[in-house]
Amino acid sequence: MKDDYKYVLNNLDINLSNNEWLMYIKNFFGEEETKKFCEYVIDARNICRKNDIRNMIYSGSMSVFSMLNDEQLAFFNIFKPIDIENNIVKTIGLEKIKMRFSKKDMELDKEIKKYGYSFSKIKFNFKVENIKDTFQSKYINVVYSENSTENEFVKNTINIARLFNQQFVLITDRIPKIKAPKMIIKGKIYNTETGKVIEELEDITINEVEKYLTLTSNSRVFYEIPYYKNKNIININETKPIIDLDYYSMQKQLKVKEYNPYSMNTGMLKRALLQKFSEAYYN
Repeated sequence: MKDDYKYVLNNLDINLSNNEWLMYIKNFFGEEETKKFCEYVIDARNICRKNDIRNMIYSGSMSVFSMLNDEQLAFFNIFKPIDIENNIVKTIGLEKIKMRFSKKDMELDKEIKKYGYSFSKIKFNFKVENIKDTFQSKYINVVYSENSTENEFVKNTINIARLFNQQFVLITDRIPKIKAPKMIIKGKIYNTETGKVIEELEDITINEVEKYLTLTSNSRVFYEIPYYKNKNIININETKPIIDLDYYSMQKQLKVKEYNPYSMNTGMLKRALLQKFSEAYYN
């Protein structure tokens, strides 16, 4: 058995695809054993569905998301695509319009911080109406509920959304600390004017977030654009390094300070984060 194993490893000149390997496993072991094997691989490699919202959010060592502990998420979008053919926009200039959005983003960030919440930023692509293959890429905020109760978080989230004239807001149910690969995340979309639930979502995927952002922006929205290189992408925000995609609440800053790095790279990351936390502007 051992010799045959080495023989295959050392003499198989072609690389088999994952699909081919699974086909051989299924044909040899049968349905039941293959099911057990796949369950093992899913857990061992922490394989999420491609459409899982966790695939959008930076989740590396010491990220805000990696510290998620029985919290809810709220998705904020205060952006609608800029009509670049509008005469007023042409007169003011696109760069000045971008600066206005940047200022508004900073105001939103500041308001979220007042409530003691962490947040992550995710870039989405908003279709520009009537101009073929043209999109505007923009960061949205994903806010973490920290220690707020569900009622508190909904109330606070709606208050922030109203302040920025965001008519709808998507809020997930609580996400447990132990995040199984096949975990289903549920949630609700609220009308911020009435505070009423307008839709209950049984499985919040990337597609559902795209639909929600389409609702808030009156524009088709994509996390990833098919055939990206063939499209015209107008960046409304500057591209951010990974370390700037997260804002840490005081509670999560403390977790970073207590974190024990397991490698030189994580040690350097911790040092860089602590330096950011010490800056006067940060909190």
